Amino acid sequence: MLARLAYLAVTNVLAAVSAFVTPKRLTRLPSSFAVDAVGHASFDAVLILETTLHFMPEPLFAEMARVLRPGGRVVIETPCVRAPLTDEMRSRLAAYFDMFQVLSVEPEEAYTRALRAAGLEIEATEDLTEHTEPFYGRILERFDCHRDELTAEYGVEAVERVESVISNCAAMSGMGSILLTGFKPAFPPLTG
Repeated sequence: MLARLAYLAVTNVLAAVSAFVTPKRLTRLPSSFAVDAVGHASFDAVLILETTLHFMPEPLFAEMARVLRPGGRVVIETPCVRAPLTDEMRSRLAAYFDMFQVLSVEPEEAYTRALRAAGLEIEATEDLTEHTEPFYGRILERFDCHRDELTAEYGVEAVERVESVISNCAAMSGMGSILLTGFKPAFPPLTG
């Protein structure tokens, strides 16, 4: 169920991304792929969807810059923090972080700062929050429609745990989502 929802979201984002990136060939790397096996300047574009959560931004974006060719494009869609994290938000997010192995959710400024520190130029930042905010509520609706089959497959305890975590996220304000587009400059900036 979640895989199908993710597929639909990715399909919509890929349609939007086609305006920014028109690669001659597309290489999709599996999540288990060893990035350090990729040579410097190997790709014309990097597309990251809902992935920054599992990494610290600085090393992730530095690695993106390393594998991008000069003039290469970057498109990143990521959840972000829209308000200072309160103790209540941290408490609600703790179970989500644990369940989905989330390492970090940052404010938009942290992502743009990390991209610039990696030597990437930002072309545009778009706030997607109004489009992504209903996401958890929609998951809960779909979850409820498939409760019996999920319970039969995973058990009552697992279903209740997932529902509780998703419900907490649905009720939380202060989170958002952004789309960042940018590129690796063809020539490094002059210094001095």
